[in-house]
Amino acid sequence: MLRKLLYTAFLCQLLAMGVTTVQAVTVDISSPQEGTEVKPGDTIELTVTVTNDSPDRDCVAVTLKLVADGIKHPVVARGWIRLKLEPGETVTKTIALTVPADLQLPGPVAATLEAVATGNKSGTQDTDSLSITLVPAS
Repeated sequence: MLRKLLYTAFLCQLLAMGVTTVQAVTVDISSPQEGTEVKPGDTIELTVTVTNDSPDRDCVAVTLKLVADGIKHPVVARGWIRLKLEPGETVTKTIALTVPADLQLPGPVAATLEAVATGNKSGTQDTDSLSITLVPAS
């Protein structure tokens, strides 16, 4: 009976105080083309910063995708990087995604570049995004 009372008291305290989770993997992306117009065939330069805030070494996979609103096949371009990070380590990589030259656009289209970082060992995930506008080639 005492064990049930202690368990109930602990559970009530946990629910009252809330559960806090530690975000072990974080990602941040930036681009000089953020907020600008990009044409099919152009290259988008990205700076990707990934941090391992966990106390353990982690292998982090970062997937990138350029998603355009309102077109038949919204995922326009993809990319990825894989990093092995020591505890507390931050790595910054510069990569490029090319918008397919044969992309057919009805006019200016809002697009989002999404980054998702997943820590294999920590099991945590973080996302970041930025916006650009895709415009038809002239």
